[in-house]
Amino acid sequence: MWASSKSDAIATFSSRGPTNDNRIKPDVLAPGVNIIAARASGTNMGTPISQYYTVASGTSMATPHVAGAVAPLLDANPSLTHSGKKGAVKLR
Repeated sequence: MWASSKSDAIATFSSRGPTNDNRIKPDVLAPGVNIIAARASGTNMGTPISQYYTVASGTSMATPHVAGAVAPLLDANPSLTHSGKKGAVKLR
């Protein structure tokens, strides 16, 4: 998974490039830069903007976007195979 900016550019902190067997990875790009997220009390993650919210960047911010997109897909297609799920969210 890559994290992207508002302009859909791959974030500088996201790994990229071919694997040892020349497959291009990762397969999915999702928003992951300057994301407003719920803030757990007592944590210092990101840049707190209130008692309840923080602004953070990373693939951990991008992953929930993909999970949110896949959940209704699985609900509508419970028998979808692994490759079917993967194909539904791949970039190419």
